[in-house]
Amino acid sequence: MFTRNFSAVFGRPRPLLCRFSCDATADVVYFPGDVQSMREEMLESDTSRDYVEYCFENMIELLASKFAPCNVFLVKPVRYDGSFNHYDDLIMPGIAVVNLKAMMEDARTQFSTSEGGFPTRNDLPVKLIAFSKGAVAINHLLAELATVCANDPSGLVLDWEVENKQGRWSLPTWEPSMRISRTASRNSFLLAHKSDVIDFFSHVEQLHWVDCHRFPTNPVVVSAITTSFPSLIKPLGVFLHSTPRQMKDRSRKWIAAEHNEFVAQVQTHNDPANLKLHVKEYLSNEPPSMENHFAVLKLFC
Repeated sequence: MFTRNFSAVFGRPRPLLCRFSCDATADVVYFPGDVQSMREEMLESDTSRDYVEYCFENMIELLASKFAPCNVFLVKPVRYDGSFNHYDDLIMPGIAVVNLKAMMEDARTQFSTSEGGFPTRNDLPVKLIAFSKGAVAINHLLAELATVCANDPSGLVLDWEVENKQGRWSLPTWEPSMRISRTASRNSFLLAHKSDVIDFFSHVEQLHWVDCHRFPTNPVVVSAITTSFPSLIKPLGVFLHSTPRQMKDRSRKWIAAEHNEFVAQVQTHNDPANLKLHVKEYLSNEPPSMENHFAVLKLFC
């Protein structure tokens, strides 16, 4: 495992946990969920200790095996408080894609020039994978893509959540992943780096939401996935992996509602030649549990 602080265009350098393969055929970019952290940190927390099997070190190896041969980039959240992970700086509106692209490029350079390193390709197909809370990061990356693809007169970075849910669902005030673009950030920086955003997504071949609890519902953002996605690899694979922990939680009914809204929008506007949607359920006959929520990390494919 190769880990250092890698430079971002804006904000302080942040660590990516990387595993490079000399014969890699794809890059896997993983956004962890809550509870997950480095092994030592998880063992120190009463909340996370029971799930140390899914620590960052093990996830790197699990993903490397699941998608072999591949390079793995685990995007370490900027803050971890023993239970919750926070992607504050990554999801700052308007700079997420540019920052992620810069950090991955810096990681390749540092690794290739390090002792025992070797040259790595920067043109491999990319699989973006979000687990649970990691959805807020992948959703925002897609919102930035939609912003550079759409001719929106507002001059603002688009939000991935629909503005008007028409009473179909709502989020409680305590939901920690409320809309992340409430600051109404200007899109000038993002538009100036449109070529970087398009270049990054031109290599994306798969999007995975793994037992996530937030999904894009803004039709403009969904349209960027179904009709405007610039990937050179067709069709784009969109995978929704779920367990009863998310889909059947009666106290968080918005999860199933957003999931179903996202699926409906994709199915309505999708051209099968451009995108193939995979909706998968795991352990569906078992009651909702945290154990199965994490177990899906081994099961999904």
